[in-house]
Amino acid sequence: MKLMRNKTFSAILKDTANRQHLIDCQQAEAAQAEFNRRRELDAAEIKKLLADNHSLRTQIGSKR
Repeated sequence: MKLMRNKTFSAILKDTANRQHLIDCQQAEAAQAEFNRRRELDAAEIKKLLADNHSLRTQIGSKR
């Protein structure tokens, strides 16, 4: 009877560890997706700022 309880307890621990691992993986994937999204937004913002900078330099150059 005790051996049966130990096996059941072992199975529960293993199942819990597997579930926690799955949750950890899902959280890591979500964090990576958020990082990638922010990086893309940052890249788009940098491109916009560079274009604005170029436009301003062109305007200043044409006024001289």
